[in-house]
Amino acid sequence: METKYGTYTENYHLLKPDDKDFYDVNHINDNMDIVDEELKKLNQKTIQLDETVVDISGLIGTTTDTEGTTTKGTVMAKLNATQTDLSSVKTLIGQTNHTGGTSTIGSVMAKLNKLLTDWTSTRAGYIDKLNHFGVPGDIGGSATSGTVMAKLNKLLTDWTGTRAGYINTINTNTARLTSTRAGYIDKLSNFGATGDTGGSTTAGTMMAKLNAILQKVITEGVGVKSVQRGVFQELSTSQDSENSITVKMTTINPAKTFIILNGGLSAGYSGSSSAVRGYINSVSATNFVYKTGRASLTISAGYISWQAVEFY
Repeated sequence: METKYGTYTENYHLLKPDDKDFYDVNHINDNMDIVDEELKKLNQKTIQLDETVVDISGLIGTTTDTEGTTTKGTVMAKLNATQTDLSSVKTLIGQTNHTGGTSTIGSVMAKLNKLLTDWTSTRAGYIDKLNHFGVPGDIGGSATSGTVMAKLNKLLTDWTGTRAGYINTINTNTARLTSTRAGYIDKLSNFGATGDTGGSTTAGTMMAKLNAILQKVITEGVGVKSVQRGVFQELSTSQDSENSITVKMTTINPAKTFIILNGGLSAGYSGSSSAVRGYINSVSATNFVYKTGRASLTISAGYISWQAVEFY
């Protein structure tokens, strides 16, 4: 029969000898083993806790962490990103007195303020006019009174079978509308609209061509593109022969240019029956060739003024 020896602690079952018990070193060693085992467990838990704290600290991050998103980054990085986003939202919303809002720029408040500024009583009246559409049962429509629905109901009431027959009568004449005649109607599109542009001699509607002509008349004048003037001296002659003089010009279109000459043979001889006045022999883009006057008499050189008038 085992002898009862002392009592034990409640939590770790350590032996507590009574004051009447004899000292036994084994009892003390058993207590030490229990304490050692529990201290070891406590140390392991402390290490695990330290590792957990490190992991949590890594997740929390530091106050300067950035690049936080919904899928990556520390807690601080996410909070910083949220703060940045909130600042952007605040900037986007703007202040109550912001102005300059348009369809492409400005804060939300600037755009709202623009709408409120533009929302005049006149424009509000346009909305009120939507009431003129009326309701399906409206009557009393005429050319001068009634809602839209009332006018439509009046048209429907007046639309008798006889009047519908008039349309059917028109249908009997469809055989006369050949593809050729239909083509004539299609050509009406060539008239175009009042704002058409791009008209030229080879492209554009009739309105585009007319607009191009009007624009040219307004900006460039009617017809005349350029005028050049100059003076040259006719060679002296004493024989019945002619000489050539080339007069240079700024580039022109010879087909749209005429040249005016004034002067020539010296006074007193130009009307003589023995003298022949000079003339323009040829015209190119950059010059014209003048054939000088000639006579059997000796004629001194004369001056000739010229003008080259070019049209569009």
